[in-house]
Amino acid sequence: MDPSGRLSSPADGDRGRRSIRLGGPPSPSLDNKEAVEKAVIPGEKINGPVLLVSGKDDRLWPSSAMVDMVIAG
Repeated sequence: MDPSGRLSSPADGDRGRRSIRLGGPPSPSLDNKEAVEKAVIPGEKINGPVLLVSGKDDRLWPSSAMVDMVIAG
């Protein structure tokens, strides 16, 4: 983040760098299996339709990879 508080170097989950939050500390990486397991929301407990939206060129975190993980179950 540059001195003005703007994001200056977005994360790239495909290259193994850690995800970041604007104004906050890095998020756990998808490479950290223990952190991923702790963050998983059991889809079988969802009672209703779910709309998943992601961007292939998301520069803050690997949202498409996360959607693929949800779909794979």
